[in-house]
Amino acid sequence: MLAAVLLTFAAVFLLTVSLWLTIRATRQSPNASLKHRLRRMAGNEQLNPPKESVRDIFRKETPVEQFIHRLPLQGPVGRLLEHSGSNISPTLFTIINCAAFVVGFAILFLLKVHPLLALAGGLFSALLPTATLKLLAVKRSTKFDEQIPEVLDMISRSLQAGHSMAGAVEHVGQMMPDPAGRLFRMTFEQQRLGMRISDALASLPERIDSPDLRFFVTIIRMNSEIGGALAETLEKLSETIRARIQIRRQVKVYTSEGKISGYILSALPFIVFLMIYLVTPGYLEPFFTNETCRYILYIVLAGQAVGFLVIQKIVNIRI
Repeated sequence: MLAAVLLTFAAVFLLTVSLWLTIRATRQSPNASLKHRLRRMAGNEQLNPPKESVRDIFRKETPVEQFIHRLPLQGPVGRLLEHSGSNISPTLFTIINCAAFVVGFAILFLLKVHPLLALAGGLFSALLPTATLKLLAVKRSTKFDEQIPEVLDMISRSLQAGHSMAGAVEHVGQMMPDPAGRLFRMTFEQQRLGMRISDALASLPERIDSPDLRFFVTIIRMNSEIGGALAETLEKLSETIRARIQIRRQVKVYTSEGKISGYILSALPFIVFLMIYLVTPGYLEPFFTNETCRYILYIVLAGQAVGFLVIQKIVNIRI
């Protein structure tokens, strides 16, 4: 049985790797890079592209890619990939999710687990890539929030020195590390391709989830419509964001004890269960052989998961 499980896992893994290498080689070609940039420009609502141009961009895609792009969840998936800063295409990400579901379901099914539980395990495996991307998106957003006060200072100093907003954006893209540098380089490229700089900056919140960035974009759009001392406004916004970051760090220190307590309380039952099983394996045997005890174990696991999520919800304070 173990050999069959390993062979199934190896077959699915090799199939996934081969598909990934094929799509990666295709995506790294110059034509694919140009198509990706055109798709990003065509999907921007500020440009309002004609439908004919959008169809021309997607015309040379394979039938599989066209089918995946028409799926209802491709919009949120594309935004999640954009927010995480990943270079994976939505097509490849969908294939990875499907492969994860097949691997999780096959392993549990071959271990003679109940089909419904095997299906639940497959769905859980399919959610792991999405959860990983969400963690990457949160990490990237947090790093960008730490960079944005310096970004605002650089733009303010550039404006005071007599540079235009486009020149200030170019300077930020050249001097700042990623993710801020990459985002502002893309904004400057959009401006060079014909977009107004205010519209190009307005598209930044679509690429990263940052409330501070939305404040900045709102100020830029208001200034482009009614005018005003933009450099001084950006300086005040930078000071406000720095104060928020300081408060956020203090709250993180105050809630660290609650987070650690949540981790300990969540891990303690599993540790005790494992220790008892290692010391006296027969004492916990009914949880694996008796159907009623198995359902009790499933309920306990679900309760542990709910309790952990509740504790995390309590200690995660957004500022």
